[in-house]
Amino acid sequence: MRYEADPAPAVDHSRHPAGTMTCPEQVATPEGFGDMAELQDSSPLIDTPSLLAQRAHEEGCLLLRGLIPAATVADARAGLLDTASRHGLLGKDAASVAEAQSDRWFDYYADLTGCQDLYALAWARPLQQTMRAVIADNAIVQPCGIFRIVSDRIRTEPKPPHQDARYVGTAADIWTAWIACARCDGDTGGIAVMPQSHRDGMLDVHRVGNKNEVVVPEHLRWHGAVLEPGDVIIFSSYTIHRSVPGRRPAAVRLSADFRFQPADQPMRPEACQPHLRLRDWEGIYAAWDATRAPGRYYWRNPDLRLGVR
Repeated sequence: MRYEADPAPAVDHSRHPAGTMTCPEQVATPEGFGDMAELQDSSPLIDTPSLLAQRAHEEGCLLLRGLIPAATVADARAGLLDTASRHGLLGKDAASVAEAQSDRWFDYYADLTGCQDLYALAWARPLQQTMRAVIADNAIVQPCGIFRIVSDRIRTEPKPPHQDARYVGTAADIWTAWIACARCDGDTGGIAVMPQSHRDGMLDVHRVGNKNEVVVPEHLRWHGAVLEPGDVIIFSSYTIHRSVPGRRPAAVRLSADFRFQPADQPMRPEACQPHLRLRDWEGIYAAWDATRAPGRYYWRNPDLRLGVR
């Protein structure tokens, strides 16, 4: 399957009708997500890039239902599950590992970072077009992708409220795409975002336990949504967000996230490495189908002026 050449599919807007942005007191609460407000679907604006970009920059985040084609998501989901299964992390007799705390977890994640079908998510044409509308005509995905399987057997520390800008650089036009590879609901957990929290730039942090948490503005409210496979939440590097733990330990959450930036701005060296640097690109690319997206070493193109060689 050649993802880059596939025509952009039409988004099914009938499942999630359009509506105007409403204040938190007027919106529904997504099932299983506590007292959060429902994040509004912005996919009806896909065919009007100027309005899509306007809402993105006003709110600092967008929910886009069905943005990733079903076949692309299915391949990525299979890659996630097959990798976990090969390492004995799924099934009733599965081992239990905690993120970044054992050789078994590192072996599993190193294998996962080589799966071409996962990187293909970021090259789905509707997502590429969305990021070009929101960021710039030359928006490009950073090669580093982050992939997650979260369950009672593959345990991940919940991510507290934070802004990516503190870790990925302070460029205002770095945006993340958080992609649901399977249903993400109250059972599995997911992600919560705080619309409009990007407007004040970098915020102060305070220590909570052994983690730094951003000081959350009291006048803003958390938003979330039950996500189906292929649904995407994009957000600015200054938008406050956090993970939402699942309420059913045995439920499995599958997701991936990628960051996009303008192609004429420097790219941080760590953004050009596989996540956690457990493998190098030479070893990863050796097993890839060269006829499919993403292209190998595309970020080294001198015409892109990314400053990476």
